[in-house]
Amino acid sequence: LPNYTLQLSRTLVLTARANMSGRKPKKSEVVDYGLTTDKYSWNQEMDEVTIVIPFKDFEGTLRARDVDCTIEPFHLKVGLKGEEPIIDGDLPERVRPDESSWTIGDDNSVEIMLQKMKEGWWSSVVVGDKEIDLDLIEGSKYLDDSLLRKVKEAKLQRQAQEQEGAAAPTTE
Repeated sequence: LPNYTLQLSRTLVLTARANMSGRKPKKSEVVDYGLTTDKYSWNQEMDEVTIVIPFKDFEGTLRARDVDCTIEPFHLKVGLKGEEPIIDGDLPERVRPDESSWTIGDDNSVEIMLQKMKEGWWSSVVVGDKEIDLDLIEGSKYLDDSLLRKVKEAKLQRQAQEQEGAAAPTTE
């Protein structure tokens, strides 16, 4: 494995150097720019975040008067009026509330579009929620998808090995 890792690292560096042309790369199909949780899904561009919250159990047609959505520069709260919010937490970066919006989809979902104050990638929508791998996003600027896939697989393998090591019984 060490030789493979060294070879992979050398290949990544050489490929990165070859791809550093200053042009804006297209989004990689290997990299996760957002994720799906049990309560909502989200995705992002450099300048905005889109969150979709499905309300599958809502009886009837969801209307604006049924939704409680508050977008503040560093905080987001979304849910149904009179119920526990689905999202209620601090944002990792500042947003522009006056340029952000929310709409109701035909499928009784709420779609929130947050306009970022400054361009960049977020690791999560709400501080403390599950995070995405920003290193892979950064790598997508310089690497093609086949190399990103290898990097992602190596990271997942390393994480699995670390978890196995943490779960291994100790003998005294």
